[in-house]
Amino acid sequence: MLTPPVESGILHGEDAVEKAAQAAAACREKGDVVGEATSLLRKSAALQGDDMAALQAAYHALKLFRELGHHAGQAQALHAMAKAQLARRNVDEALNRAAEALRLLRQLGDRNQEVQVVCTATEAALMQGAGRQALAFSLEALTTARKLTDRPLEAQVSCWVARARVACGETEGAAAAAQEALAIYEELGLNAMKLQALEALAAACKARRNPSDAVSCAKRLSAAFAQEGLAEEEGQCSYILASIHHELQDLEAALPAAEEALRCFEAANRTSSQAKAQSLLATLRLESKDFQEALEGARRAALLCSSGRVGREILLTCINTQALALAQLGSFAEALQFLEEQLRQFRSAKDKQGEGRALFMMAQLLQAKGSEEALGRLALAAPLLLESRDRQCEAQAWQLSARIHLEKNDLKKALPAAEMSLAAFRQVGDRRGRAQVAALLAEIQFSLCGLEQGGGSLEEALRAAKESVSLFQDVKDRSVELGYSLHCLANINLALHDWDAALRSAEEALDLFQSLHLPLLETTALLLQSGAFLGAKDFERSRQKAMEALEIYKSAGAMKGAESVDEWLRNLERYATGELNLKTFHGFSMRRKYTAPVAQADERQSIRQPRKLSALQDIDVMTADNTKATRSYIVSYQGLEHRSGVASQQAPASKQKATAAAFSMFQLEEKETDYAIRWVQRRKTKSHSKGKRLHPAEQEKLTVPETSAS
Repeated sequence: MLTPPVESGILHGEDAVEKAAQAAAACREKGDVVGEATSLLRKSAALQGDDMAALQAAYHALKLFRELGHHAGQAQALHAMAKAQLARRNVDEALNRAAEALRLLRQLGDRNQEVQVVCTATEAALMQGAGRQALAFSLEALTTARKLTDRPLEAQVSCWVARARVACGETEGAAAAAQEALAIYEELGLNAMKLQALEALAAACKARRNPSDAVSCAKRLSAAFAQEGLAEEEGQCSYILASIHHELQDLEAALPAAEEALRCFEAANRTSSQAKAQSLLATLRLESKDFQEALEGARRAALLCSSGRVGREILLTCINTQALALAQLGSFAEALQFLEEQLRQFRSAKDKQGEGRALFMMAQLLQAKGSEEALGRLALAAPLLLESRDRQCEAQAWQLSARIHLEKNDLKKALPAAEMSLAAFRQVGDRRGRAQVAALLAEIQFSLCGLEQGGGSLEEALRAAKESVSLFQDVKDRSVELGYSLHCLANINLALHDWDAALRSAEEALDLFQSLHLPLLETTALLLQSGAFLGAKDFERSRQKAMEALEIYKSAGAMKGAESVDEWLRNLERYATGELNLKTFHGFSMRRKYTAPVAQADERQSIRQPRKLSALQDIDVMTADNTKATRSYIVSYQGLEHRSGVASQQAPASKQKATAAAFSMFQLEEKETDYAIRWVQRRKTKSHSKGKRLHPAEQEKLTVPETSAS
């Protein structure tokens, strides 16, 4: 009979691999083929961090079992291959191997192992972004586990149900499933397994942006493990706690939790756990602007990665943290040189994922030197990331490419890049990434509508803006990014003359910025409301909203902003008297600019706390020569802090502010952004369809001809 490796009893690390290899060799010498194959399965399970070796060991076991006609062994080997393929992000192959294993197990009637295979299929579906399919798999497995009256198995499956519900946006149901699993483990006294339930509960709490349940649970379990002298388990609780606080951007709480996790892992002498805790701690130091500590911590984590079997993601995170810390310390050339060396090593090892990641990291840094170099690295990175099935980073690479093209006003290239990014984010189930890119798509489509034969579509812009707002709300993200998406949505509705819809979105944006205590960002929402009331011919309320914006600018001492609102008020009077035709009003021109995340020269710079769309202070009014046949009135707002009174053109590269790298390891959403809005009018010619805005691509030369009011 085959004795299957028990999941909870599998040891990981060098010792486990060596013991399994020795057992396989001993069985081979004795002619015990079943024993040899079983030992190979144990070796495959122990080979964390070396996915190809794990796959090879499982395949070798499968061959031996097939020679014997051992169906139960074949099913276990196929399951091991599915897990190895999953670790390599080869989801399709993982699902195929799991399906083969499932067919054999159903023929054998092994319902327990069947549930384990379905759990692996659930994990694969989650990795593929198929939340509903994952939920269907996990609920099927839960039904089977309950029929078997196997309580530990039921708890294990409940954890997968929780994760699947998180992917479907069912956060309350996810938390309930995780709590149910935790209750079973506590009832049975399975301390080590409680961590699975805690991780599932943490995922649910992060999704609903309320960490209280997971935090209290982590602290309670940590105290219990400490009392029992279980340093490894205590450290895992602290690590999960730090991850929760990090996800919710509470660095003050995350730092001590990460330090405590590292202390516990050192006491337990677990190299792989030390590496992940040290890596997280370095990331937190980077985001806290303690760049020297971040650099040293990332180097220590990298050394730990080289001395033990550690997941590749941790190693890549260490590389990224080192590069960003060097750049923030002013050693820009050294940071690029470091990444070039990593790139050579990855190429030498024929590591496509590592090569693609290194190129993407270089592109992030090279934004400070020029867009062309960054675009060149991204063009090389994207196909490598696709080939290595790193869809998350591929999505971010396309997203960065779209942003750079948008900055260059190369809208025809920005559009397909954004669409590729959206498709990749959708495949991995990253709703926040989809929300960001949908806002980018709305901006691109809206800008294309202002070009002759630009091919833009206000309907597509509207659809993308609605999707962005909906996704941000689904993930309970009430950040400034949601406010920007609401601004886009309101403005597009202004262009379509849907005044009621524009007013609703502008009011929602105003409520958001008031709750975030960002009064200078309230001005944009107020002016959008003013535009909506103008379209509805409620001139008094339009003036009232503009006056509220004016008061905010005056209170902040942003006199340039106040002057521009004064200009807007004067034009409201012209609309009210009929001097200007309301049919020519089609909203505002809105554009964000993303600054590079690092210093631009080999010198240390003073970097302020990073913020998203932090303030709207710069306002400029450009009035064309009204002695000519055509004229335009353009009000522009730009949101770079501490630049009040500067015109809307982008500052020279040598004087741009750099921001701290307070963003997730390969995500750029936290970088400082500029925010520009221009009020424009539309001329009445056949070459432009209804709702298209007519400002040229070059913002500094923007002029809008106007026919006389009818």
